[in-house]
Amino acid sequence: MGRGFKVVLTGETAIMSDYGGETLIGFTSALPERWIRGFVERRLFPTRSDSQGRMFVAPYSLCKVEASLLEHGFSREEVVIADPRKLDRVVGPETKVLGVTTMDPMGVSYGVGVVNLMLKALGFKVDGLPYISRSFFDVVLHPAVRKYRPRIVVGGPAAWQLVDTGSHYPLGVDCVFEGEFERDGWRLIKMAVDGLTLPKVFRGMPPSLDEIPPIRTPSIGGIVEVSRGCGRGCKFCTPTLLRWVSMPYGLIEKEILLNIRNGSDHVGLHSEEFFKYGSMDPFRPNREAVLSLLQRVDRVVNRNNGGRDIRVTTDFTTAVSVVADPRLVEQAAEYINPGNSYSFIEMGIETGSPRMIEIIMPGKVKPFKPSEYPDIVVESVGILNDNRWVVCGTMVMNFPGEREEDLIRNLELVDRLKHHKVLIWTLPFIPMGGLRRTGWSILEEILKDSLKKELLMKGLHKTFEVLLSLNRLPTHNMRSVLDRLLWGSVGRLAMSYIVRRINIELGRVKDFLHMRHPPDNIMQPA
Repeated sequence: MGRGFKVVLTGETAIMSDYGGETLIGFTSALPERWIRGFVERRLFPTRSDSQGRMFVAPYSLCKVEASLLEHGFSREEVVIADPRKLDRVVGPETKVLGVTTMDPMGVSYGVGVVNLMLKALGFKVDGLPYISRSFFDVVLHPAVRKYRPRIVVGGPAAWQLVDTGSHYPLGVDCVFEGEFERDGWRLIKMAVDGLTLPKVFRGMPPSLDEIPPIRTPSIGGIVEVSRGCGRGCKFCTPTLLRWVSMPYGLIEKEILLNIRNGSDHVGLHSEEFFKYGSMDPFRPNREAVLSLLQRVDRVVNRNNGGRDIRVTTDFTTAVSVVADPRLVEQAAEYINPGNSYSFIEMGIETGSPRMIEIIMPGKVKPFKPSEYPDIVVESVGILNDNRWVVCGTMVMNFPGEREEDLIRNLELVDRLKHHKVLIWTLPFIPMGGLRRTGWSILEEILKDSLKKELLMKGLHKTFEVLLSLNRLPTHNMRSVLDRLLWGSVGRLAMSYIVRRINIELGRVKDFLHMRHPPDNIMQPA
């Protein structure tokens, strides 16, 4: 389309890729850009689009934006979800708006934080931008964008980074969109198309369920949103700023069918807290609603799979929802992890300190007490493991007000999980959500603290130990046999090397702690 589409929707290459069929590969986008170039970039982050540059599949958030625009008078001849590698084919003199979704424009996300912490702790040089950030700059500074100068609107879960750093001004971003899109976002885009003055920051209000249309472009990984928000009110987390709402099954089914009929072999039931789907109580699961959802999804998949093996998974849970109804977890696993199959599920463990729970995230543990939280985490991971889920857990250090006693409780919790199948990613605190603008974590300062370094190293050791023990790596799901063999081999070699380096670093940390503490101190190695 030589003159361009009126509205071009796109994002960083790092999130517009389907990663060759395995979305977990996307975490490598947090690596330094100099590590991901040429052949490596093409193999890890392929993008699939037609000759015009229209994506065959796209990130779910952009699919929702497109659906909302189409619902409010725009046409597919005017709106395109575009391949960031083909912007010269979609941006032209008639392009009025470039809408960009971003996961980490400035390289300060939790993912980049943990990767940088790991690399620095292991003695690697970390400089320049992470790949995910470089791919954002490649979009907003693309030659076609600079030539035709459409109005740039940036949204997505990390758009706040541009506002808080003031980077939207030098980058020429006309408006930063925060919040939910369906109620107000289409009005903003229409204002931009019509040449009206835009606010520097626009905050979208929560839509009613009737205002949320089904997607029109298939989503990467067959992702379908079954609930939105969280409702637990943790001060440091973005999803808690969104109200908790469960999507009606009719909407979910339409999106599942769109993905399956366009070739997806995966149904990803996305939720910040899956086992709470359909619950009117913000802190307790609704067993009947969750099982009804899974039964209906199972039926629609079996009727429309065309003989293909289509996998159903979910992505997030909390420890308390698992412990609140272990029988629900067991029954859900019959649909999600049938036979001997297993899948990953993410859990924000965050801390092993009841004190920090009480100060920063009291809703995290409800309906239980903060003092019970470490026991709940251990029990929940055990329940999930028994039902063939490998837990991908995150812990955060450097919270405002954190003390040495809190770090010790974190280490105690990690030690209690040593026989469980759980990945433990220890992240530096990022000032977002309700703790926005409260101060950044300085990685070098974190690594000077022996307890924090031990927590990081023990978590990483556990993570790679579990990954190496699995009978298949996440690369098993990649479409290309070459990619499965190549990245599977590279992954095992890299993880084995990292485990050896971690063991050396842990030895140094423990030697230091042995000199610092008396022999009966809790941190003394056994």
